Amino acid sequence: MNEETAQHIPKDIEFLSGDSLLDYFDESIKNLEEHLSAAIEKGETPNPLLVQEIENLRRDRMRFADTHA
Repeated sequence: MNEETAQHIPKDIEFLSGDSLLDYFDESIKNLEEHLSAAIEKGETPNPLLVQEIENLRRDRMRFADTHA
């Protein structure tokens, strides 16, 4: 995970559960997608690590939702 991504992760994530953890995933994905969109709008090449982190968070969210449904 890169420094830009790490700033979005709460220090107390281990205390999150259920809907709180789903909210964390949703908010993290939203924030990273906003950074990605801003870079694209500026004409910058998207950071592949940022794209990968978004994909990882989406995957992890789906796994968590499936196991806690």
